[in-house]
Amino acid sequence: MQKAIYGHILALGRELNRTMLEDKSEKPAEEASADKKSGKRVAVRERNANLALRWMEVVLPMQTKFERILREGLNGDKAFQVSINEAFATFINENNRSAELISLFIDENLQRGIKGKSELEVDAVLDEAVSLFRYVDDKDIFERYYKQHLSRRLLQSKSASDDAERSMIAKLKVECGCQFTSKLEGMFNDIKLSSDLMQQYRNISVQVLTSTYWPIAQQTTTCHLPQVLHAAQERFTSFYLSRYSGRKLMFHLNMGTVEVRVQFNEKRHDLIVPTYTMAVLMQFGQTDDWITYEALLETTGIAEEDLQRNLYALTCAKHPILRKDPPHKEEPVARSGHRFAFNSSFKSKLVRIRIAQAAPRLEKTEERKATMERVTEERQIQTDACIVRIMKSRRQMEHNTLVAEVTQQLLSRFRPDPANIKRRIESLIEREYLERTKDNIKRYQYLA
Repeated sequence: MQKAIYGHILALGRELNRTMLEDKSEKPAEEASADKKSGKRVAVRERNANLALRWMEVVLPMQTKFERILREGLNGDKAFQVSINEAFATFINENNRSAELISLFIDENLQRGIKGKSELEVDAVLDEAVSLFRYVDDKDIFERYYKQHLSRRLLQSKSASDDAERSMIAKLKVECGCQFTSKLEGMFNDIKLSSDLMQQYRNISVQVLTSTYWPIAQQTTTCHLPQVLHAAQERFTSFYLSRYSGRKLMFHLNMGTVEVRVQFNEKRHDLIVPTYTMAVLMQFGQTDDWITYEALLETTGIAEEDLQRNLYALTCAKHPILRKDPPHKEEPVARSGHRFAFNSSFKSKLVRIRIAQAAPRLEKTEERKATMERVTEERQIQTDACIVRIMKSRRQMEHNTLVAEVTQQLLSRFRPDPANIKRRIESLIEREYLERTKDNIKRYQYLA
């Protein structure tokens, strides 16, 4: 009976993984090319963002169903409970996107899904997410995605509730401990300190972030700011360093937001746009002429991929702030040979218009590969530190005992591979942190 329930749940879960993840974002090259021509890229992203919700909307009711069977039909039998939990853990961990999907589910709810819900209803939604998170072996991968999604919510002011955000972090702390959530709490602290700082400096709004807390890569792209904003940036730098001498500020303009007041034929609108989008718009402030794609690349200083993304937002059907030649419908992605002009006849019932930035989505194959490479590097560092910490305390240990101890200590972060632990031990021997004892090559000794 236990095997039958285990097998049934596993079959359902594997079928779900197969059918759901066949509809993920990556497409063959020829299909992706067709999307560029037909303008379907936005639809692809929306389908991608909804994948997490669809996966969770199947797994959660399945979990509820078998919990009810366990409670009402099997009298809470412990052996059956173990089989059910093992089945869920198996198919969830076989899906290499599960950590990302759960984080996206939480992200969607903390942005939009909890609006209008009571405190108890919000707590129930977060508890559902945590109940599946418990099954995930690679909690460090979940942490990486959660930090990325949280940073977007905080920096773009998209959180529906600070209380719900803090409640979610508290639940993760209960599950994984203080070390797991320390950087998440640090991110919240940065936002609070930045808010306090802006009470003293009201010219512009700046969020000062501690680099070790936030999942933000070192700035590799930039843009040419208008003189008025460049001067404001310099003034804030002087203001900040007068209070915190010895610190270094690096401006991540690609993550900023600007409010631009634009006069169209019919009326004036306030456009809330990313900083890079503002840099593009400013090129059309003194001319009604067409501007070529090549000229925009040169005058804005924006990397080509970023420029394409911002031009897409400014020429799409939802908010056609700019005109495009050839038209957006024919070729939505800007490229060499295209040209753009200000659309003075733009109309909208809204006075304030937000030019939306891309929502969090499932990573593409190349992005996920880069993420996993960073995760692997971090795991090597954590494994090395764990081995050294244990050996420094014990001084000498047998190989199997050391591997078991390292595995036990790292399980709260990820499930380490014994072969990889062995490789890290060999690396530490090469770097003269450890050595094999002379009388037993399977026994290691710590070198002070």
